[in-house]
Amino acid sequence: DVLLNDDGWPDDCGRRCDEWAAENQRIRELYKTNGGLSDARNYGLQHMKGSKVMFVDADDYIAPDMVAKLYAAMVADKANLAICEFNWVDEAGNSVESPNETFMARETFTNEDIPQLLTLERKGGWRYIPVWNKLYDAAIWSDLQFPYQKLHEDEFVIQEVLRRSPRITVIPDKLYYYVKRDKSITAKPSNKRSLDVVEAYMLRARYMYGQGWDVTATQWARFGLTYFLSLDVATLTDEERQRGLALLAQCGQLRDSKGNTPIGWKEMLAVKLFLKNAVLAKLVKKYWSR
Repeated sequence: DVLLNDDGWPDDCGRRCDEWAAENQRIRELYKTNGGLSDARNYGLQHMKGSKVMFVDADDYIAPDMVAKLYAAMVADKANLAICEFNWVDEAGNSVESPNETFMARETFTNEDIPQLLTLERKGGWRYIPVWNKLYDAAIWSDLQFPYQKLHEDEFVIQEVLRRSPRITVIPDKLYYYVKRDKSITAKPSNKRSLDVVEAYMLRARYMYGQGWDVTATQWARFGLTYFLSLDVATLTDEERQRGLALLAQCGQLRDSKGNTPIGWKEMLAVKLFLKNAVLAKLVKKYWSR
C-alpha cells in the first residue's frame, strides 16, 4: 500500500492523487476533512493493511530503495523497528548540512537502551526522534495514535514507540530527504508550538523518571523548562498563559527515583515571573543567560 491522504487542502494534490491511484493498484487515496498532520497520520493508520508501516511528510521525499534497505535490516537483525540517517535539504535539493557528515552507525539496540538513544548528550541524537526516518512493525501502532492538533507530534510518541520495539536496528544510509522550507509548519514560530514542545518534554521526563532513568529524564525536564523562554510573552493570550502556568506546575511535580525534584525553586520562580508580562520576561532572559 501507498496511502495518499487527501484532507481537502485547496491545491492540485487531489487530482494528482487520483491520477497516481489510477496508474497503480497499490496506491490508495483516502479522503477526510482537514484536521492537521496528526489527524491525517492517524487516519492512515486506521486504513493500512500491511505488516510494516512508515510515514512520509507531504513536502519531503525518499530514496527509491529506502523501504527495501530498512526492511532488509529488520530481517537481518530480527528487529521491530529500523531507523536510517536522512538528508536535510533545501527546496532545490541542496544539502544544508555537510553531505558526508553522519550521526548514525550500523547498530542494534533494545528498548532498554532508550536513555542512550534519547540522551541530549548524544551528538545528533534528535535524529532518533522524528517518525519519518523509520520503518515499523505495524503492531507498534495497533492502539497508538498521534495526539490530536499538537505540533511536533513526534515528540509526544517516540518514547512509547521505542518501548514497544524490543529490538531496534540503525543504518547510516541517508535515505530520507527532509526538505527545509521557509513556509513550512516547523519553520513558523508560535506560542502554541513552544507550549506543545514543553508539554512533550515534560511527558518524556515523567515517563523516564517512572523507568528509573533519572539522568536522561532530568536532561529533558530542564530542557523543557528552558524552552519556556522561547515564548513571545508580549503576544501570549490569557489561555496560553494559563496553559504555561499549568505546565510549569507539572514541571514542579516531577520527582526522580529518590524523590528529589530536578528543578530548583529559583528556576521555577523565574519562569513564573517570565510568564507574567513582557517587562519581567526580558529581565528573566537576562538573568537566565548568566
